[in-house]
Amino acid sequence: MRDNNSTTSALSLHPLILAKVLDEIAFIYQLAKNPEIRQQITQEYGLKTGDEIKQQVQTLTTGTTVGFDPKAFLDELGVPTSEKKSTRPATIQDLKNLTRSLLSEKFQSPA
Repeated sequence: MRDNNSTTSALSLHPLILAKVLDEIAFIYQLAKNPEIRQQITQEYGLKTGDEIKQQVQTLTTGTTVGFDPKAFLDELGVPTSEKKSTRPATIQDLKNLTRSLLSEKFQSPA
């Protein structure tokens, strides 16, 4: 039977491992605090800045994709349709529209 402090107990059994982990965390924190190193890491690994992430999240949650048609998208997945090609859903609003379309078809079709 495990006690509620199993994680704490396991860590206390290995103080050298805990010390090493804490040293690594402290080192990474020091690197992250240095703006030059942070910029270099961001550029080298293609990471986005906090402002870029905020902008992307705002776009995904409030915008819609021009030309996204839930019915056309569903038609491409196998439902017979006209020749119209769809644009893949790319934003949360697109997924909301797709969900509404799926639910309306479910409730409209005979059981």
